[in-house]
Amino acid sequence: MADPARLVRAKKYALENVLDIFDALDDIRSEEARHNDFHGKPLRPTLPSRRPC
Repeated sequence: MADPARLVRAKKYALENVLDIFDALDDIRSEEARHNDFHGKPLRPTLPSRRPC
């Protein structure tokens, strides 16, 4: 399901550029800022540093 605001922008973009609505949605999505989250990269290492032997 597309966000209503994104769908309105995609309809306008599709009419201006004579594109399919799905292609317009892909173009709109690529122009939007990406959401940054820290789920892929931990803030600290999971293992402690090694102790000298």
